[in-house]
Amino acid sequence: MTSTRMPTVQEIYTISLTEKACFLVESNQYTFLMDRSIKKSRVLEICEQLDIDVAKIRIINLPVKMHKPRLKKVMITCKPGSSISIYPE
Repeated sequence: MTSTRMPTVQEIYTISLTEKACFLVESNQYTFLMDRSIKKSRVLEICEQLDIDVAKIRIINLPVKMHKPRLKKVMITCKPGSSISIYPE
């Protein structure tokens, strides 16, 4: 059974705009910071709702620090010809 609920603010914190993440955008890889409880299946559901063709999803658990909430780094690789619009037009 698939869920049709939209992503919530608690699930997606922000897009990562580090220097490395900006270089990865050129190769169709996008990096997001998401809630610690998110799973690959939920990330795939969110991408399908936003009409993003996903080739690969990688999830990295970030270490807990005093000044940050517990997060996961999610790296989404899009199929050739597909992209995510991250900059306002």
